[in-house]
Amino acid sequence: MSKDSNYQILIIGGGAAGITVASQLKKKNSRLKIAIIEPSDKHYYQPGWTLVGGGVFELEETVKNEQKVIPQGVGWIKDSATNINPEENEVTTQNGTVYGYEYLVVCPGITIDWDKIKGLKESLGKKKMRSQVITPKIPPRIHGKPSRILRVVQLFLPFPQEQLNALVLPKKLCIWQKKLLQNKE
Repeated sequence: MSKDSNYQILIIGGGAAGITVASQLKKKNSRLKIAIIEPSDKHYYQPGWTLVGGGVFELEETVKNEQKVIPQGVGWIKDSATNINPEENEVTTQNGTVYGYEYLVVCPGITIDWDKIKGLKESLGKKKMRSQVITPKIPPRIHGKPSRILRVVQLFLPFPQEQLNALVLPKKLCIWQKKLLQNKE
């Protein structure tokens, strides 16, 4: 293994978690040798998708070029991790390259696979399948009549928006949708 493929900190996953960890560590010590293993050209800010559903963001605002979100001074290994060997402190990528590390951070994110549930993909947004699913491949939409949605929101969400935090994003989504609908009436 060459010296260039050894890192003090190696991060698997270039999503919000991996980028945040790399950024915070670089802020604490700019001399750290850090790299992120991430195969995607695009960075999807998935926590923002609920904000899209609430009318706060446009979907396009949650998609950036991966290169632009990787912190300065952090390496980008544009590949997928396929094997972790903790006894040797090594990660092997899909192309067969082996990278060494002192510390490993594993936050690969998720893979959305709509085909795992038969009929789900075809049912989203249809008459009997009410949902608020937002991804770059499924456009945001609000289902149901606005007056009915507002009654449901008022029934279940008696809290002011200021009291909500990131742990209750579905409630935030409903509140933002309520405000969006009120502004359209």
